[in-house]
Amino acid sequence: MTKRFQLKAQRIFSEDLRRQIVGQIERKELTVLQAVREYGIGGKQTVYTWLYKYSTTLKKGTRMVMEKDSQDNRVQVLKSRIKELEAALGRKSLEADL
Repeated sequence: MTKRFQLKAQRIFSEDLRRQIVGQIERKELTVLQAVREYGIGGKQTVYTWLYKYSTTLKKGTRMVMEKDSQDNRVQVLKSRIKELEAALGRKSLEADL
């Protein structure tokens, strides 16, 4: 029984494309995993290497501090918005039934 080996073609990304991908991640248009899948990048670690090299805000070793109060406030705002939308949906479904 012979083992078959397949060679994968090595893809080389230009520096401009790398910067574009990093920009999309910074603007939250893509996640790291989405970038890997969409562009056919070898793995997440490659994208993180690009982030550390080309990003202006996401540098290796920096910490992002999230305040609990701001997160709690955001959650409360989103919960109230959900209630408003559910009420509007209920009104519309009643109107449709009539």
